[in-house]
Amino acid sequence: AASLLAALMASIGILTVSLTRDRAERNRPYFAAFASGVMLSTAIFLLLEAFGGLVMAASASLGGYFSLFVLGRFARRPEGRALAAFVAISMHSTLDGFEYSLLFAASEVAGLLGSAGLIIHEFAEGVVLFLILRTGGLSKAMAIPLALLGAALTTPLGAVLTVTFLPEV
Repeated sequence: AASLLAALMASIGILTVSLTRDRAERNRPYFAAFASGVMLSTAIFLLLEAFGGLVMAASASLGGYFSLFVLGRFARRPEGRALAAFVAISMHSTLDGFEYSLLFAASEVAGLLGSAGLIIHEFAEGVVLFLILRTGGLSKAMAIPLALLGAALTTPLGAVLTVTFLPEV
């Protein structure tokens, strides 16, 4: 349910910005800053949980960071940046779906707190991905479904994959 609410929030962001692109483009740095702030606070909460329970948590965290860093280094042109953003946000949103399942499995409080932050940032995440795709040269007709796929649909997919393939977690 939380992952579907997150998908709805990202979808609302994408559809809103697709209808009011000029205003959204002017406020893009604020959307990105807000999404980053929410994600950073959520990441700190999750890192503390991970470090308390996993020996390899620091290595896994650094591996995720450097994977996206390397992807970003290969994206020099606008269309490359758009593709890199799509891949990164799709991976991120799929992992968000994993997080919902894992947070609620850890405790109801962790699930509610983590989900609140994750759901709130989805609006800005959808906006940012749509704008990056448009800046990369994609038409509005292509950017909308790709942004919905990358920022919205991957979140419930991650939750379903977690429940299906990692029920013991």
